[in-house]
Amino acid sequence: MFSFVGEIDLKMRKIEETRYLRTGNLRTFVNMAERTEKARFDARLTQQQKQLFEQAAAAAGFKTLSDFVLQAAQEKAIAVLSQQQHLVLTAEAQKRFFDLIENPPEPNEYLKAAWKEYQSKKF
Repeated sequence: MFSFVGEIDLKMRKIEETRYLRTGNLRTFVNMAERTEKARFDARLTQQQKQLFEQAAAAAGFKTLSDFVLQAAQEKAIAVLSQQQHLVLTAEAQKRFFDLIENPPEPNEYLKAAWKEYQSKKF
C-alpha cells in the first residue's frame, strides 16, 4: 500500500521538541518550545478512573497526574491525526495515481486560466 503523510509531520516535529526532565525516579513533562504558553483543560471523571490514572502515573514515574494524563492524551491525539492523514490506496489505485503523475493529461482551460492568474500576482 502507498500512503501520504500530511501536516502531521509538522505537528510531529513540534512534539519531538518535548523533553522529559528526570530527577531520581520522577519525570516531568516539559515542552521546551511552549513553556510560557499555558492553556487550561478540565475534565470530570469517576473516583475509580482517578485512582487508576494515579496508580499508572506513579508506576510510570510521573511527578503529577496532570503530567501523565497530558502525555497520554497527546500520544493518542497524534496517533489519531496520523492515521487520518494517511491516504491508503489499493494496488489498482496506486497504479492509476503513478500513471497520472508520470503521464499527466493536457491542462484544461480552467487550469490554464488559474496558471495565468497565479503568474500575474506578485508574492
